[in-house]
Amino acid sequence: MKTHQHLDSVYYWCTPCNNDFLAWHEAVLESDAEEITGILNFRLSNGFAVDNELHSFVVAHGSDTTALTHQWLIALHNDHWIDYATMYHHAVFAKRVKAIPKRGRIEKTLTDKPDTAAQKRRRSLQWDYAVSKCKLDSVQSSFDADVNFVSVVRRKENRNSIGESFPGIGKGKSQTLISKDINTAKELLLCEPG
Repeated sequence: MKTHQHLDSVYYWCTPCNNDFLAWHEAVLESDAEEITGILNFRLSNGFAVDNELHSFVVAHGSDTTALTHQWLIALHNDHWIDYATMYHHAVFAKRVKAIPKRGRIEKTLTDKPDTAAQKRRRSLQWDYAVSKCKLDSVQSSFDADVNFVSVVRRKENRNSIGESFPGIGKGKSQTLISKDINTAKELLLCEPG
């Protein structure tokens, strides 16, 4: 809910045993309990684990729709972020934050001097170039890509997707093209008229 917690659930390799194991397997948890005193506050299930706070949120909002639950979580994250940002800003204003000493290469990049006009202009041009290149790559990939009529039929079955691609070709026309062994837009362009 507030932090990125995770249960250590990847496969590990044990060199003396010459075998792999899961950190959340029951036998591993029992052997760890002999060495480590603690509480595993995750609810385990097949394929995922949920901590106590998220579990109580899901149980309390079990009758809500997925979209409403998503909106609640976004609002909670925004409130949490604003609280932390306010606390950190007050700490900076109260001069309770100590400066980190600059060393080596970091010292060259982190300076107290303001950027010159040339440096600002260069950074702005680099940003514009990156944005333009991203747009060009997106348009080029959409130009090079082929449209599969089977995917068009699937998208057109959903009423929210009507008119997004090929507004003149609906589900029926796409199915007719598929029945005539024309599966993609490039095949349609190469097809003989009539």
